[in-house]
Amino acid sequence: MRSRYSTLAYASFHRMLQTLDGRHHGSDVVVGILIGTVAGFVGYLHCFYSPLSAYRGLPRCVRDTKGMPAHLLTEEMTKPLIPFR
Repeated sequence: MRSRYSTLAYASFHRMLQTLDGRHHGSDVVVGILIGTVAGFVGYLHCFYSPLSAYRGLPRCVRDTKGMPAHLLTEEMTKPLIPFR
């Protein structure tokens, strides 16, 4: 958890310094934030169901068990998380 917040703090500080140094305009920073937010949301929806659906927070696919040692596999791990319609 700490590394996530320290990375965010470093990125925010770095952007602030570049804006104050005149390397970037405020509009560059705002557009970068928008692009990052949209890309993050699209990436989330690619791997997980929509936060508005009944299956929110669940992964869209079966767990990848290829290459796992047989003694670690259970029947529960190979079943789909959501029944197919």
